[in-house]
Amino acid sequence: METNSIQTIKEEPMDVDEDNWETEYQDNGETNSNDILKCHKTFIGIEYPGVVKNVDKMLQTLGGIQSVSEVFSSEVPRRLELNFRPSDIYSKPTCGDKEQTLGILLKVRIKRRRKKVTKSEKPPPTENSVVSMDVLGLCHQVFRFDYFTDFQYLPVHNDSGVLKNVYDSIIPNGFPDGSWLEKNDMPYFFPPPSFSRIDTTEGYKYSISKKDSNLERNIIGRTRQPRSGYTKLCTFQDTEIPEKPFKGAYNVLRIKMVGEHNLNILKKLFEERPIWPRNGILARTGFTNDHCKHILPAVAYYFVNGPWRTMWVRYGYNPRKEPSSRIYQTLDFRVKVGPAAASKRTNIASKASHIVRKKTVLLDKTVSLKRSVIKKRRAFKNYIFKPGSLPETRQMFYAFCDLHVPEIQAMVARLPELGPDAVCNERTGWLPAGFDERCREILHELIRKELKKRADTELVIDDDEDEEDGEWEADSGAASDSD
Repeated sequence: METNSIQTIKEEPMDVDEDNWETEYQDNGETNSNDILKCHKTFIGIEYPGVVKNVDKMLQTLGGIQSVSEVFSSEVPRRLELNFRPSDIYSKPTCGDKEQTLGILLKVRIKRRRKKVTKSEKPPPTENSVVSMDVLGLCHQVFRFDYFTDFQYLPVHNDSGVLKNVYDSIIPNGFPDGSWLEKNDMPYFFPPPSFSRIDTTEGYKYSISKKDSNLERNIIGRTRQPRSGYTKLCTFQDTEIPEKPFKGAYNVLRIKMVGEHNLNILKKLFEERPIWPRNGILARTGFTNDHCKHILPAVAYYFVNGPWRTMWVRYGYNPRKEPSSRIYQTLDFRVKVGPAAASKRTNIASKASHIVRKKTVLLDKTVSLKRSVIKKRRAFKNYIFKPGSLPETRQMFYAFCDLHVPEIQAMVARLPELGPDAVCNERTGWLPAGFDERCREILHELIRKELKKRADTELVIDDDEDEEDGEWEADSGAASDSD
């Protein structure tokens, strides 16, 4: 195909002897390099996904010669659409992209001996010989249809078990008059504009993990296994709690050269209280994230959901059987900046990050490096909320005992003692219903007053609570622990 036009090569007959010969054209062969240099024509190729017997019908599937020329001459990259049913407006096309290539368009004439044989005889192999070969031009661009077509929904109607084509009833021929709109026997046909969002293949891995081996075989497993390492995870639905760590947890301490002294520091911390948030451990011990990730699995297990989600619990301690553990329950507190404060500084980050990214620091900028370390250490200490302070991020997970607010501590002190028949609730734990909502209201009011004192900024508090089903995601700290 020549640039901005389409040129077809017609078959030229040739004189042959009495033996029956026929001509055939192929798109490959060899030619002289001098002929290529003399050629000045440039063609654009179309790899049509089908056997072309009628060029005019082939052009109709591409939208006509005018549409093809517009795609060829467009300065902006455009896709060439191919519609196998051009007369059907409900037909979904397949698209071809323009790709750069380096090819030669050859016109090859060959002769092939044809011998008449009976049906019972096996035809002998044909012998081809090249008669002539001409170079028509060079091809630098080609359109390839390497994509899927969308799902086709044919305009058919089921009439008593017989499928009938209702296209002519739905789409009028020419310009209809008003009587066409008054038809009541017209079948309903409302297909969506598209069925699939993409037209390329994706490598799905339909596999079932070892942990889910007892499930049905038609369950699609996760493509990536959770990288929890040697951390023992516990959910509220588990009947038993972890009593001791994995054997490999102590091997990691030896490989990472974590001293016995650091392990004893963490054990004493969990003797002080059985449940700790990750930021509280970092603030009290001064460990780095790497040290904490390696030491914690040897001392405590991680609660994934329930009233103590995102908390680390000492091995052998079951908070679901200890009503006194209600002061360690998790309070999910969220602050959302409204439109009025979007353009102002609120000093509250959007989310927390437990990943320390190294940055290039010049020799004369050591002071700023020290400040960043102090600021990060201050962020870890922010696991305690006090009046006059602001949360480090817009979503914080506090333990009720770490809320050093007199009004909240007075509410905790007034909680009644629970009897032996009390049952721990999956959502509220050992606390009464509405206790966490009241604590959020108190924190909201304290933050409003503090922000108004620091700057005239209004905040809109996100009153959205946890999901209704009682299942929550672990925070980013759990993700870093599991990696």
